[in-house]
Amino acid sequence: MPPRWTPEEVVLLGTRRDAELARLLGRTVVAVGVKRARLRIPFPNPAVRRWTPEEKTLLATMSDTELAAKLGLRVEQVRSRREAAHLPVFNRQLHAWTARDDARLGTLRDERIAQRLRVSVNAVKHRRSRLGILLPDNLRRPRRPPRPWMAGELALLGKINDREIAQRLHRAVPLVRRKRRELGISTPFLKHWNAAEELLLGSVPDEQIARQTGRSREAVVLHRQKLRRLRVSPPTHP
Repeated sequence: MPPRWTPEEVVLLGTRRDAELARLLGRTVVAVGVKRARLRIPFPNPAVRRWTPEEKTLLATMSDTELAAKLGLRVEQVRSRREAAHLPVFNRQLHAWTARDDARLGTLRDERIAQRLRVSVNAVKHRRSRLGILLPDNLRRPRRPPRPWMAGELALLGKINDREIAQRLHRAVPLVRRKRRELGISTPFLKHWNAAEELLLGSVPDEQIARQTGRSREAVVLHRQKLRRLRVSPPTHP
């Protein structure tokens, strides 16, 4: 008959993994798990930890590795908590932003501010975005005008699939589709889903539907997601 649980042992339940606690107490993992379940003590999740306000302030003062060693945690736990707090990776070489630096944001081009502060342009953009400072239109780079459509390119619209046209002309598929619609050109390559085909979505694997309907797997996935139906995994063969 296994020994009775002492109050000192019961207090330890839920503070560590069952396997670790079993080794510490000289009991089986099953015995620890059963006792914890009977007392309705939740399973210990090392990724979930209550951080004190003092510990949270340390996230922005040292690297994940240093803080993990200081608090006796795994680096993954510290990284997860830092990312949940939307804090960047600590780097002692990062620029220490002052109120004067922040006041410059949005008054000059990001490239000019980066040169003056000797930081990267991405650092300036990130700081400006984090503070919610928009760049005025007069400081924005002028957008490159869209590449004009040639007569030979326009002649392809509606003759072959939009995706194939995009690949041939090195244009984005949405731009090809938009231009075709602007000119009122229909496409015979667009397959409309009928009721029988839509019934298959979410009931059989996407690959099977693609073969049966003559569509690409990507087209099947997009339409299934549009109808908010869950994916069915293909059967696994032993």
